[in-house]
Amino acid sequence: MLKRVVFLIMLVLLSVSFTEFTPARANFDFFGLWQRTDKYSDSFLEEYKKSLGEASTKDIREQSAIYREAYFLLLDNYIYEIDDKEKEKIAQKSIDALKTTVDKLTMAKKPITPQEAMEGVMTIVFNDIDAHTVYMSTKRAEEFRANLSGNHKGIGILFNYDKAKNMIYVVKVFKESPSQKAGILDGDFIKSVDGKNINPEDSLEKILDSIRGPNGTKVNLTIIRGDKTFSVDVIRGDYYVPSVEARIIDNIAYISINSFNQDTASLFRSSVNALQVNKLKGMIIDVRNNPGGLLTAVVIIADSLLSGDTIVSIKGRDVEANQSFLAFNQTQVRADLPVVVLINSGSASASELLAGAMALNNRATLMGDSTFGKWSVQSSFTLKDKSIFNITTQLFYSPKDATFQGEGIAPDIKIVGENYKTFHEKDYKNYLKVADTYKRTPKLQVQEKNCPLIEDKKDYALGCAILYIKSNADLTMFKTKLGK
Repeated sequence: MLKRVVFLIMLVLLSVSFTEFTPARANFDFFGLWQRTDKYSDSFLEEYKKSLGEASTKDIREQSAIYREAYFLLLDNYIYEIDDKEKEKIAQKSIDALKTTVDKLTMAKKPITPQEAMEGVMTIVFNDIDAHTVYMSTKRAEEFRANLSGNHKGIGILFNYDKAKNMIYVVKVFKESPSQKAGILDGDFIKSVDGKNINPEDSLEKILDSIRGPNGTKVNLTIIRGDKTFSVDVIRGDYYVPSVEARIIDNIAYISINSFNQDTASLFRSSVNALQVNKLKGMIIDVRNNPGGLLTAVVIIADSLLSGDTIVSIKGRDVEANQSFLAFNQTQVRADLPVVVLINSGSASASELLAGAMALNNRATLMGDSTFGKWSVQSSFTLKDKSIFNITTQLFYSPKDATFQGEGIAPDIKIVGENYKTFHEKDYKNYLKVADTYKRTPKLQVQEKNCPLIEDKKDYALGCAILYIKSNADLTMFKTKLGK
């Protein structure tokens, strides 16, 4: 079992997929796994060997060992025990995936190598356990590691899949990214990639693969913006995403956290000092469309705002690995400073943990829309070939022993209107269901059109957050000012 936990960010290429906390793997006896078998994995590996009979015996043996390593890591570490019925399903899915992969390579007239065949199988099978248990091939794993610093390759968008329209909805275009340079805007819809329409049967992985490519290469996107449809060429390349942006608006500190990276906590604390937050009327922390990241960053930031409170707990099948994180010192922000945390359905994982810690410790008012609902923990295991297998092993719990897995956290003040597109964890067909999901009810619902606009931008939630702080964080006074 995993005893030592180190949290890493999972910010997938293009910053498209919601990120996940990935405890690093413990030391592992690979040669012990080489000998470990069961009838279910053996049934698949026998089919694998038959399908690649002319390939190198050494290569087949090595790839079989990698599958076996991943398979038994899943059995030993998954959040729920996998019974014989589920093992049989995994074996059959592996056999079906092998046929699919071999047929695909044959149709493409590509050589069928043991590595390509096994990577195809593992990508299909181990990515279908739940919405966030993910296998990354050696190539994908290299890209993942490179993204930890905040430097990215791709086109630079954060998106959701819009089921109703069967299109990609662009949640956010990152500054100075290839997409911004090509003229793509937040709120655009992507209908097709290189002339091929988005298929409702396509996995997120397949959509990502259609957009990815080497730096300097072109991808053509069909964009729908309002009643206009047009084509845009985007040249893939490098871009940097600053995780924290801060400024003062109407004597109120506004700090936007785009993701929780390695430098996010220090940037947040520096911003609090630079803005001289304690001399202002209040503070707004914006984690809208923040897909998550490092737990350590959440804990350090929460420790700047809370004192002696529980920030988050982690619980799973291995009781000995359960942990709780507490705030020891309120080192930066005075206790009576009004704080609003802006959230929406794009606020996932780490950003939800910060919102939950602030709300359930009665330290902040949540405003906007319900968060995404990704409260599962993935442990990251590096396999022998340097590929990565992230396995769901635990759940996060806010203070009051509350997990919001699947549902997300409801705001105290809900902003509603046509500008709010929602997609939540429970919309995934294979999302992880839990029995003890905690539910909150908004205290007030506000139509976006009643919120004042700030800086000539249609950011209704920000306008209402500023009005709320100017109302001394008093709900009755805020409602009165809204009426005017």
